[in-house]
Amino acid sequence: MRLASSARAVLAAIAVLVSADLVVGPAPGAEDALTVEQVKRILSTTKDLRGRNLRGLDLTRADMQGAQLIEADLGGAVLVETDLAGADLRRANLGGADLARATLRGADLGEANLAGADLRGAVLPRAALRRANLAGANLRNAVLDGADLEGANLAGADFANAQLKGVRNLDKAKNLEQARGLP
Repeated sequence: MRLASSARAVLAAIAVLVSADLVVGPAPGAEDALTVEQVKRILSTTKDLRGRNLRGLDLTRADMQGAQLIEADLGGAVLVETDLAGADLRRANLGGADLARATLRGADLGEANLAGADLRGAVLPRAALRRANLAGANLRNAVLDGADLEGANLAGADFANAQLKGVRNLDKAKNLEQARGLP
């Protein structure tokens, strides 16, 4: 009896909150999450995905050349063999993303979060990684020829067998002594 009375009280309280528009909806950004189909449609037209929620999407082998992904959330996304050449990923979240064998030639990843990202075999020549967070990122066998690492956080990043010919500002990267596999 007491339980039923408590349940009625809770339901009454919820009814009051709903009628007063005080009920909190889905988590912030959840309603803005795009589907793979929506992303492909945008990429076929404007390529403008600035600030959009692409968290966890499987965009394997997608053509995202020149895409505008400033401040986009790609955390945990699967971007294996995806072409992101010339893409603007400034301040984007790519934490934990799988970018194995992705092409990021000339991409701007300034201030992007790549913590824990898998960049094995990724192609990043002339990529701008200024002040990017590469903490714990896997860059084994990646091609970083001519990339700019000024101010990038390299704590725990693995550069084993990476090509680093002409890398710029490596001496200005943060936590350089904690990176692995550097010459």
